[in-house]
Amino acid sequence: MRFIIDAIVCNFCIQRLLQLARRRRKRGIRGGGPTLHVIAGGNYVPATGGDDACTWNNGVMTSLANAYSWVNSIYVSGSSVYAGGYTNGNGAANTCACYWNNGNIMLLTNLQNSIVNSIFVSGGNVYSCGNIYDTASSRYSACFWLNGSCTLIDNFDSWSTVNSIYVSGGDVYTGGAFTSSGVTKACYYDQNASSQFVLFTSPSCVSNIFVSGGNVYSGGEATIGGNSVACYWINHDGTTHQLTNVISGVNSMFVNGTDIYAAGYFCAGGTAGQLRACYWKNGVVTELTNVYSQVYSIYVNGSDVYAAGFYQSGGNDWACYWKNGQITVLPDAGQGSVATSIFASTY
Repeated sequence: MRFIIDAIVCNFCIQRLLQLARRRRKRGIRGGGPTLHVIAGGNYVPATGGDDACTWNNGVMTSLANAYSWVNSIYVSGSSVYAGGYTNGNGAANTCACYWNNGNIMLLTNLQNSIVNSIFVSGGNVYSCGNIYDTASSRYSACFWLNGSCTLIDNFDSWSTVNSIYVSGGDVYTGGAFTSSGVTKACYYDQNASSQFVLFTSPSCVSNIFVSGGNVYSGGEATIGGNSVACYWINHDGTTHQLTNVISGVNSMFVNGTDIYAAGYFCAGGTAGQLRACYWKNGVVTELTNVYSQVYSIYVNGSDVYAAGFYQSGGNDWACYWKNGQITVLPDAGQGSVATSIFASTY
């Protein structure tokens, strides 16, 4: 009799487990399967002082360098987290362009002051861009690296930088600025920097570039009506899409289908110094907080909009991100922090 009861109980348990499994499948739940990772990169100030590069993965912070360093850009490929920026540690003689792959550092140069502003991974290749200093001309030149090999964009003919890189269809697009006749002008380069397109002839700059549907979207700021204002350009047709009249800027672009997102800041009441984190969707602004703050990076995953940056409290900046307008403060165990980049990926 006992064996019969045990068999009945065992059969019931099996049926119950199968029923739960079916329910989990209907809900899209997979035990031990891929997980959504919200990954941010930036910098924090340790309790002992200084500036240390770091990343956050679902809110867990990892310090990347015990030296003056910064993460400016994040890219996730598979389960590999690439973080581009710079460091004064790891044997670097000066502020040195570098990137980390799952915490392992790759120095891109050790001879000149340099910086990585943006990183992108495509086809197993690591692309990064920024600028590098030339002591002979006392100028910074825009450049990009492919798997560590550097290509100068203007050969120190003028001051220049590229702040963002995007790879599409085998072509490398970089966006930034250069100086001509004493004026800093927004521009982007395509096809491995063989072509330059000047987007605005008055003081201006491209902060971020995004390629979608064969179109190149460049976000930044331009001096219009006496103010430096947030704007973006599509390709190089001469049209400047101005987002507001007050002092403002676009730090990041993202295109999702037909929706154009531009994230950055505006000055509340038009007052300089009253920065407010925000993003524009198809030209309509969403203010994320009413305290001093800024968005440096935006990422759209399905219907979710992630915007990373900082807000100010108690005299310090604190790294955070907003998901659909709801704030998540990122821990730093220090005296302040900033999130400069965000990426959402399932692996």
